[in-house]
Amino acid sequence: MSNRLPRKRVRKRHAQKSGLPPGTLVHTGPPSADPISIRVFSFDGESVQERLVEDAVECVSSQDSSDITWIDVDGVHRVDLVKKLGDAFGVHPLTQEDILNMSQRPKAESFATYIYIVVQMLRFDEEQMNILSEQVSIVLCDRCVLSFQERA
Repeated sequence: MSNRLPRKRVRKRHAQKSGLPPGTLVHTGPPSADPISIRVFSFDGESVQERLVEDAVECVSSQDSSDITWIDVDGVHRVDLVKKLGDAFGVHPLTQEDILNMSQRPKAESFATYIYIVVQMLRFDEEQMNILSEQVSIVLCDRCVLSFQERA
């Protein structure tokens, strides 16, 4: 008898991207009406400041700071938010497309002005007795880190 936990079948939503040109921004995860959480952390040699922001416009103003800034977006089902942040921080449209594609394999890519990393974050759900996977995309810029994760 095996000690393996039953696997949940996950339906992929690739059909909605079929026939679209590369760089077309389409969220391939499950539809969601959940609110998105955006946290901005600012680091300098002395302190750390954390704040919740309502809109990507508030994040864009952070890039003019001399501090190091980390913008953490929890929930990537709003394509307009990913596009606005990506465009503001010089993230290539193909990388933005990868951020919205919820079936990426772990990888790292180096670009002229940033490094893109995508990984799977695992956690154990004690109620359902199974392992849940959540995709995390990280963009490392000169003085800024952008992270995008899809709520599981």
